[in-house]
Amino acid sequence: MIYNWPQLEIMFHEQLFKVETTISLMNLMNVKRYNVESIDAYLNRFRELKARCSTQIPKHELVQMAVVGLEFSIRKKLANQ
Repeated sequence: MIYNWPQLEIMFHEQLFKVETTISLMNLMNVKRYNVESIDAYLNRFRELKARCSTQIPKHELVQMAVVGLEFSIRKKLANQ
């Protein structure tokens, strides 16, 4: 579902500019969650980008990379889980 204009803009750009390029490890490490993006949407986008990364990365390191892309307040909540 689309709830606001920025979210529509993000989805529009993701559809319009679907270029299947290889993602580097550095690109993957710099993925951040958009302010209007749900955590599920962020994790799905992270997984899609990982699928385009040719570098083999252990799962625990992938989890750490994905968590770093979240805001501090969310990371803090996850650390307590």
